[in-house]
Amino acid sequence: MSKEERERLRERVDHHITVNGYFSTSRQRSVAEIYAGIGVQNPLVSASSILESVLFVIEVDLNAYPDISHLSSFRDGKEVLFDLGTVFKIESFDYKDENHYWICCMKANDEGCAIAKGDVDFKQPELNKSPDIEIVFGDLLHDMGEWLKSHTYFERFALRRIDDPQVHFGIARSYDALHKSDQALLHLKRAYDLAIGDNSEWLVPGAKICHYACRVHQMCNKFEDALAFSNEALELYRRAGENKNLAGITQVLMTIGTIYFLKCEHDASLKHFQQALQLLQEIYPFDHPDKSISVC
Repeated sequence: MSKEERERLRERVDHHITVNGYFSTSRQRSVAEIYAGIGVQNPLVSASSILESVLFVIEVDLNAYPDISHLSSFRDGKEVLFDLGTVFKIESFDYKDENHYWICCMKANDEGCAIAKGDVDFKQPELNKSPDIEIVFGDLLHDMGEWLKSHTYFERFALRRIDDPQVHFGIARSYDALHKSDQALLHLKRAYDLAIGDNSEWLVPGAKICHYACRVHQMCNKFEDALAFSNEALELYRRAGENKNLAGITQVLMTIGTIYFLKCEHDASLKHFQQALQLLQEIYPFDHPDKSISVC
């Protein structure tokens, strides 16, 4: 595999990965080493090449996965096939000097599936009430930390929904997660311009866009721009119905409190955190984590 692919895998030690296709393996190490180019002179795998040899050692319950040796053209290879979507946890990733190759130790288990199922279950209320499942799916990728996949998904989506503010908002979030704030702000502006109009249904999405733009400006230490967007977000939430949008208003108030704290204007910071705490006490249970943020 390429050095870039190898490095991405090495950075995922103690994390889960999933394969996006069928994954053929062998129970005979010698066979796997041949396919990996280990111990042989391979002009494609050298010190100066962009390709490197990687041997995957997988711990697995063989009763759960098919041995397809009887179907393989190389029956002595003792081939085991993993289905697409199989989840592995990378236990270690080390370099072996003797034959100049990497060894990636993984474990196939259901823990990653449980994590993914938990993410989907968490999003289920939103999936049930949203009329736009395509947008929710892109958001789910982002919330699972798959920022590059989310970005690619929304960019392709934009080819047929170029004037959809939700699509540009999804692109902006992915750019922000990838530390590309300038591009994020460009798409946030595009999303805002498309969302704000005479249609009152877009007031809440417009408020969310403004709040996100506020946070991006805050991370860039552009505090005055951040405050301007936060005030616009508050205005849009209140126009959409203050009682129906207390959670959104609370989040904006906490962001404003943080901005004033960073500006060392502590009286203004305390005022906004107190306002946020008052709303939190009305809408959330006693042990909600956002309460601790406001109290601190």
